Amino acid sequence: MKNIKRRYFLVLGVLFVVYWGVNSLFIQSIYEFPTLPNSLGDMLIILFAIVYFYNVMLEANIMKLADEPLVWINTAILIYFTGNLFYYILFNVILEASREFSKITVAFSCALMALLYSLMTVGFFKARKRKHAGQP
Repeated sequence: MKNIKRRYFLVLGVLFVVYWGVNSLFIQSIYEFPTLPNSLGDMLIILFAIVYFYNVMLEANIMKLADEPLVWINTAILIYFTGNLFYYILFNVILEASREFSKITVAFSCALMALLYSLMTVGFFKARKRKHAGQP
Protein backbone atom coordinates (compact mmCIF):
# COMPACT_ATOMS: atom_id res chain seq x y z
CA MET A 1 0.00 0.00 0.00
CA LYS A 2 2.81 2.43 0.83
CA ASN A 3 4.44 1.88 -2.57
CA ILE A 4 1.20 2.75 -4.35
CA LYS A 5 0.87 5.96 -2.33
CA ARG A 6 4.47 6.88 -3.03
CA ARG A 7 3.93 6.20 -6.70
CA TYR A 8 0.90 8.51 -6.77
CA PHE A 9 2.83 11.28 -5.07
CA LEU A 10 5.77 10.84 -7.39
CA VAL A 11 3.45 11.05 -10.40
CA LEU A 12 1.77 14.16 -8.95
CA GLY A 13 5.15 15.78 -8.39
CA VAL A 14 6.39 15.00 -11.89
CA LEU A 15 3.13 16.22 -13.47
CA PHE A 16 3.38 19.46 -11.51
CA VAL A 17 6.98 20.06 -12.61
CA VAL A 18 6.04 19.38 -16.24
CA TYR A 19 3.04 21.73 -15.97
CA TRP A 20 5.21 24.43 -14.38
CA GLY A 21 7.76 24.15 -17.20
CA VAL A 22 5.15 24.19 -19.99
CA ASN A 23 3.35 27.11 -18.33
CA SER A 24 6.57 29.09 -17.95
CA LEU A 25 7.75 28.48 -21.50
CA PHE A 26 4.56 28.53 -23.56
CA ILE A 27 1.44 29.67 -21.70
CA GLN A 28 2.13 32.54 -19.35
CA SER A 29 4.10 35.67 -20.10
CA ILE A 30 7.27 36.25 -18.10
CA TYR A 31 5.81 39.61 -17.05
CA GLU A 32 2.84 38.05 -15.24
CA PHE A 33 2.90 36.72 -11.70
CA PRO A 34 2.29 32.94 -11.91
CA THR A 35 -0.64 32.74 -9.51
CA LEU A 36 -2.15 29.52 -10.89
CA PRO A 37 1.06 27.44 -10.86
CA ASN A 38 1.96 28.78 -7.40
CA SER A 39 -1.53 27.95 -6.13
CA LEU A 40 -1.32 24.43 -7.53
CA GLY A 41 2.10 23.98 -5.95
CA ASP A 42 0.77 25.13 -2.59
CA MET A 43 -2.18 22.74 -2.87
CA LEU A 44 0.21 19.88 -3.63
CA ILE A 45 2.36 20.68 -0.58
CA ILE A 46 -0.76 21.02 1.60
CA LEU A 47 -1.88 17.59 0.35
CA PHE A 48 1.50 16.09 1.29
CA ALA A 49 1.28 17.65 4.76
CA ILE A 50 -2.24 16.34 5.34
CA VAL A 51 -1.21 12.85 4.22
CA TYR A 52 1.71 12.97 6.66
CA PHE A 53 -0.64 13.84 9.54
CA TYR A 54 -3.05 11.15 8.37
CA ASN A 55 -0.28 8.56 8.47
CA VAL A 56 0.86 9.74 11.91
CA MET A 57 -2.66 9.31 13.24
CA LEU A 58 -3.11 5.90 11.58
CA GLU A 59 0.17 4.51 12.88
CA ALA A 60 -0.42 5.98 16.37
CA ASN A 61 3.10 5.12 17.52
CA ILE A 62 4.07 8.61 18.74
CA MET A 63 3.47 8.94 22.46
CA LYS A 64 3.77 12.72 22.68
CA LEU A 65 3.25 14.71 19.47
CA ALA A 66 4.88 17.84 20.93
CA ASP A 67 8.21 15.98 21.20
CA GLU A 68 8.19 14.84 17.56
CA PRO A 69 10.35 17.12 15.35
CA LEU A 70 8.58 16.24 12.10
CA VAL A 71 5.22 17.19 13.59
CA TRP A 72 6.54 20.70 14.29
CA ILE A 73 8.08 21.05 10.85
CA ASN A 74 5.00 19.67 9.10
CA THR A 75 2.73 21.96 11.12
CA ALA A 76 4.85 24.93 10.04
CA ILE A 77 4.61 23.87 6.40
CA LEU A 78 0.85 23.32 6.61
CA ILE A 79 0.16 26.72 8.21
CA TYR A 80 2.47 28.65 5.91
CA PHE A 81 1.36 27.13 2.62
CA THR A 82 -2.33 27.32 3.53
CA GLY A 83 -2.00 31.05 4.18
CA ASN A 84 0.20 31.46 1.13
CA LEU A 85 -2.43 29.72 -1.01
CA PHE A 86 -4.94 32.43 -0.18
CA TYR A 87 -2.34 35.08 -0.95
CA TYR A 88 -1.72 33.60 -4.42
CA ILE A 89 -5.41 33.08 -5.16
CA LEU A 90 -6.27 36.66 -4.21
CA PHE A 91 -3.12 38.26 -5.65
CA ASN A 92 -4.82 39.97 -8.59
CA VAL A 93 -7.64 41.24 -6.36
CA ILE A 94 -5.04 42.57 -3.92
CA LEU A 95 -3.29 44.46 -6.72
CA GLU A 96 -6.52 46.14 -7.80
CA ALA A 97 -7.46 47.07 -4.23
CA SER A 98 -5.93 49.93 -2.34
CA ARG A 99 -2.23 50.29 -1.64
CA GLU A 100 -3.00 50.07 2.09
CA PHE A 101 -4.67 46.66 1.64
CA SER A 102 -1.63 45.48 -0.34
CA LYS A 103 0.64 46.51 2.54
CA ILE A 104 -1.53 44.61 5.02
CA THR A 105 -1.42 41.43 2.94
CA VAL A 106 2.35 41.68 2.55
CA ALA A 107 2.67 42.11 6.33
CA PHE A 108 0.44 39.04 6.80
CA SER A 109 2.64 37.10 4.39
CA CYS A 110 5.74 38.17 6.34
CA ALA A 111 4.10 37.09 9.61
CA LEU A 112 3.35 33.69 8.10
CA MET A 113 6.98 33.39 7.01
CA ALA A 114 8.17 34.28 10.54
CA LEU A 115 5.81 31.67 11.98
CA LEU A 116 7.12 29.10 9.47
CA TYR A 117 10.72 29.70 10.49
CA SER A 118 9.87 29.78 14.20
CA LEU A 119 8.04 26.45 14.14
CA MET A 120 10.73 24.86 11.97
CA THR A 121 13.38 26.08 14.40
CA VAL A 122 11.53 24.39 17.27
CA GLY A 123 11.40 21.20 15.20
CA PHE A 124 15.13 21.31 14.45
CA PHE A 125 15.94 21.93 18.12
CA LYS A 126 13.77 18.96 19.08
CA ALA A 127 15.57 16.82 16.50
CA ARG A 128 18.94 17.95 17.84
CA LYS A 129 17.90 17.23 21.43
CA ARG A 130 16.68 13.80 20.37
CA LYS A 131 19.95 13.05 18.58
CA HIS A 132 22.02 13.99 21.62
CA ALA A 133 19.76 11.91 23.86
CA GLY A 134 20.39 8.89 21.64
CA GLN A 135 16.80 8.43 20.49
CA PRO A 136 16.04 7.39 16.90
